[in-house]
Amino acid sequence: MKKKLLLAVLLHFSFTLACSNQKSKSNVSIPDFIIDSHIHYRATDDWENSFLTIYEKFNAMGCILVGMKDLDRGINFAKAHTERVIPYAAIDIDSPTVLSDIQKVYDMGYKALGELFARNEWNYDDPKYDPIWALAEKTRLASCSSYRNSC
Repeated sequence: MKKKLLLAVLLHFSFTLACSNQKSKSNVSIPDFIIDSHIHYRATDDWENSFLTIYEKFNAMGCILVGMKDLDRGINFAKAHTERVIPYAAIDIDSPTVLSDIQKVYDMGYKALGELFARNEWNYDDPKYDPIWALAEKTRLASCSSYRNSC
């Protein structure tokens, strides 16, 4: 009995969803401008060309998260396409070079820090991170990864 009821509910939900999608298709519109807040950068010509093709087609801009090993190429891509790219740098906040890394990406022209994952149960209030938050505030580099520096 429970299986039949579950099946009936799922079928009803599927039918309702399908019908509502059919009704709304005629009212679908694309916004004038889109900002995608989180994209992982891949340092390849194919990825960059694909990104530009799609984001130009939909008049979009993306916050692109660039890893430390690809900083130079990533910032060059961003500077060549300022109408489409907001460059973010992925920084390891537990790295012994974190403060110099933050200063480096700031000096390069990165606009924000991304995916600042704290270890040890994600305790962003640990005083050992205070110099990071202070430098991020001083350089005005935004961070979407912690509540202290939320976008």
